[in-house]
Amino acid sequence: MADKRKRQLRRKHCGIDLDQVVIKVGIYKRPLYSAGNKSVALHGFVHEAAVVTTKNGGLYLIEKGGPNDDISYRARYREGECRIVKIIRRDIRDWELIRQVGKVDPGVTLKDLFDSCGSDYGLFTDNCWNGTHRIRAKASPDEDGMTWQEKGALGAAVGVGIATAAAGILAIALSGNSKEKEKAKQ
Repeated sequence: MADKRKRQLRRKHCGIDLDQVVIKVGIYKRPLYSAGNKSVALHGFVHEAAVVTTKNGGLYLIEKGGPNDDISYRARYREGECRIVKIIRRDIRDWELIRQVGKVDPGVTLKDLFDSCGSDYGLFTDNCWNGTHRIRAKASPDEDGMTWQEKGALGAAVGVGIATAAAGILAIALSGNSKEKEKAKQ
């Protein structure tokens, strides 16, 4: 109970009203930097975050990342490894829009999207990509909310299913041929 109250107080005093209604969500990417060193990008790897516009025109970045980042924004709130930051457009000038979320459900708030991002971080199990997938799914039911892990598992399952079916068809075809050969011998 005390923990919940402390969290509510932090939310209240972070400078961000999490009850603001969201009207627009975009998913952005930037290079993934090594250990916070912005001059050394890890080639081929990207970091994703959601940039959210509220009804009153506020612009916020919601992202999931490790605990040792070098954030210097004044208005921010962090719970676990997910954070929400009030930004201005030039803060993301080096980021690239990779997906605009369709029509945002009426009544979706910053709190809804922030909570859907998730607070725990796992490099292979719950990272920035998973957070943006859940934010998209929460913002609009028309969006595909499947994570890259779920898509990979589904693809593998479909592949195994196709391979099993092909092996079964081949086995039936081969067994049919051997029966025909036995009849021919008789």
